[in-house]
Amino acid sequence: MTRKKWQERNGKEEMARKKWHGRNDKEEMASKKWLGRNGLQEMTWKKWLWKKWHGRNGMEEMALEEMKWKK
Repeated sequence: MTRKKWQERNGKEEMARKKWHGRNDKEEMASKKWLGRNGLQEMTWKKWLWKKWHGRNGMEEMALEEMKWKK
């Protein structure tokens, strides 16, 4: 799901802008905004990478989903 589609779907352009253009970096925003926000299926490949490195969920789950995206 692209940033534009994400904005249109949730109708939160301002929040989306904050998420993508955070004060510090995307890493912090990704960990705070996306974890536990929506279903994992709605996450983009980049979000999966952030979640994987943050290790907030099971690494096995992240690895499996990442493989799907790469295919």
